[in-house]
Amino acid sequence: MVLRSLQSSPRADAILDRLQAHLAPAQRQIFRDSAAARLPCNLLPDEARADIEYRLDRIDRHWRDCIEIRAPGATMPGRFTRPRAPQQRHADH
Repeated sequence: MVLRSLQSSPRADAILDRLQAHLAPAQRQIFRDSAAARLPCNLLPDEARADIEYRLDRIDRHWRDCIEIRAPGATMPGRFTRPRAPQQRHADH
């Protein structure tokens, strides 16, 4: 999942730090120039989002004022992730 800071703020940085407190320092992400931090997750996108929202709510119930959650492929404005249609394979005869 990708977290995006809605504005450069120490509050967003502090929330991200607390969210990653269980990770080793080398694994922790920061908000970069793009204001996005990619978090590793072994869950399906909907489950990952729910898990992160729950954890963020426990850290700061107003986290939505400074942080947005996006799917990994949707880091650019206007880009959304959609499942791809199944590709039909044509057999050569």
